[in-house]
Amino acid sequence: SLTISNTRSVVERIVNRELDMGMAGAAVDIKGLVSFTYVNDEIVMICSPDHAFGGIASPRLSELADQRFIMRESGSATREAAQEHLRSHGVDVNVVMELGSNEAVKRAVAAGLGLGLVSRFSVGPDVVAGFIKIMTVRNWKCERPLTVFYRDDTRMPAIQKAFLELLRDERPLPPMGR
Repeated sequence: SLTISNTRSVVERIVNRELDMGMAGAAVDIKGLVSFTYVNDEIVMICSPDHAFGGIASPRLSELADQRFIMRESGSATREAAQEHLRSHGVDVNVVMELGSNEAVKRAVAAGLGLGLVSRFSVGPDVVAGFIKIMTVRNWKCERPLTVFYRDDTRMPAIQKAFLELLRDERPLPPMGR
């Protein structure tokens, strides 16, 4: 089965033997877990097409401090990586809404409720359809690893081993909407 959750929840569930393996947006070092980076993911800033920044070529990070932001919930690697990057540039943003998935963040941004920060892999079809825009912001280059985790003390079925080999050997196509 497939479960979508934040990094903290995925790792806890693997440690507690509720999941056999998982993929999350952060690298963590926990005894008993094996991990490898599947791919690096870019966190992009998005806005509705009608937002004032939708037509600005490259706003500065400092111009974002008074904007309304919609973010993932606490425990989300997307949020943690984005906030760490913003803080490293001295920017503290106004988070007005916390939502539990990239999809929910994109819908709120498309509705004009604020700016969002999400995985580039999640936005392609929405950008192509014109629901949201990827902003080009000066000094914004935020990446994080998408990491595969599994326990090192569990006998794996052949199908699980084959799936892990596939993940190690293959990489996804570049995201749409570049």
